[in-house]
Amino acid sequence: MEVKNGGKIQEIFSLMNFNPDGKTLVITGCSKKKEPIDSAFYIKAKDLYVGVLFNKVRKYADINNFDYIIISAKYGILYPDDCIRTYEKVLNSKREAKILRSIIEEELKSLIKDYDTILVIMGGYYRETLLNIVDDRFIFLKTKGIGEYLHVINQVLNS
Repeated sequence: MEVKNGGKIQEIFSLMNFNPDGKTLVITGCSKKKEPIDSAFYIKAKDLYVGVLFNKVRKYADINNFDYIIISAKYGILYPDDCIRTYEKVLNSKREAKILRSIIEEELKSLIKDYDTILVIMGGYYRETLLNIVDDRFIFLKTKGIGEYLHVINQVLNS
């Protein structure tokens, strides 16, 4: 993936020395694993997602006083306190990511204008949803999968 102005995206492989200046936003993906609740009821997004990676990213953001948002395959952009119903959708293709991108792009452009640094901790097709808005404020945590994401975040949380 390239930055919209033709440059390369910024990638980091560790969070140990990640100390950004200014206001930071973390963007993460939703979790396939969700709190088992009746789909007729609403629950805060931060409480619905119970996947290990999601909860580590949430804890990392909270400890560092970073704002965070969630990219949901069903709902698009979610704030932690948004109340939603449970669902069973995940992004399974670039085509689905492109459709979701077209839905969330304008809201994301408006939302990120207030941030100096945008840390992206999500993989696969979810990254594709950011394709047209990535600029030099974006930093992507690069790993080889969920196990490595967990390892990298745990290093910081346990230090």
